[in-house]
Amino acid sequence: MTINTTAKTTTGINDNTRVLNYLIAVAQEQRTTTYEELAQACDLPCHGNVMAMRLGLILTDIFEWCAANHWPVMTSLVVRKSGQDHGIPGKGFWVLAQRFENDPATMTWSPSLGALVDAPKSIRIAIAASYQIRCYSLFATLKARSNTDTMLEAHNA
Repeated sequence: MTINTTAKTTTGINDNTRVLNYLIAVAQEQRTTTYEELAQACDLPCHGNVMAMRLGLILTDIFEWCAANHWPVMTSLVVRKSGQDHGIPGKGFWVLAQRFENDPATMTWSPSLGALVDAPKSIRIAIAASYQIRCYSLFATLKARSNTDTMLEAHNA
């Protein structure tokens, strides 16, 4: 499975690629981002149903790509800005996460307990944090390697 990069935009960079690159930067900064911040940063619709539908398709592609390629689930870094579930990923994330029930982050929730999307917020916070920590760890390691490589290149020059 490859991430869909065929639909080019006016910038020449596919929306999925642009969103994934933004999420990698967010992971390197060890933070989360809201759906609206993500949309604005990636020149996508920023409000209402248009934003939700567009980001939903992109984030589903990225979630599935991450799972298929054994990457941490980068979409866990996108969280709700307000409402009862502020600070955690939205409903679509939990529907997808339920499909990957062998993942260590979701193994604590048994399908016999019901849909993951309906789990208590405290459970979803813990699961999201587990995914987010894996994103931070991977990209902190890669960033450190990149910084080390840059320092070695400068030293050897």
